[in-house]
Amino acid sequence: AQLRPTPTSEYPCLSAPLTVLPVETELLGIFGEFSVLPPVSYTLRPASFLALSSAPAKPIGRMVIPPPVRPPRITNYLKPYVLKMHFTNKYVSTQVIHAPTATIASSASSQEKALRPSMESTRDVAAAGKIGKILGERLLLKDIPAVAVHLKREQRYHGKVKAVIDSLREAGVKLL
Repeated sequence: AQLRPTPTSEYPCLSAPLTVLPVETELLGIFGEFSVLPPVSYTLRPASFLALSSAPAKPIGRMVIPPPVRPPRITNYLKPYVLKMHFTNKYVSTQVIHAPTATIASSASSQEKALRPSMESTRDVAAAGKIGKILGERLLLKDIPAVAVHLKREQRYHGKVKAVIDSLREAGVKLL
């Protein structure tokens, strides 16, 4: 298609015919085609001289971003079981999470009614040690021999955290 804009005194070269070429829609947006400058030494051109195509413009919707999906080759090498610990002023609770499926594989807490009579306190270092020992036994019953430990930013390997981790080691669970 040939387009011929009205000549002006500012742009004498615009009387030459313009060639309309198709362009990728990703590069240009809503325009399917655009006009190309004739081979002249001008560097800038006003936007009012762009030629639109007669084809209907494709509607622009919101770009849909799919959720991040890990390829299977990466999940094969991840450490599948992760130990998470939570301490409140009253209780100690631990969970082992199966990371690829985001499900709880096993858990132990000082809130459990079956464990409360055997503990003097539900919140001290001794209670954390007992919870770690019970969790270790439950993991071995479910054939989970190794667990990766992920500590929160404020958690240090000291006190209740150390008691849980050491009692897991004593129960026979390997820590990654």
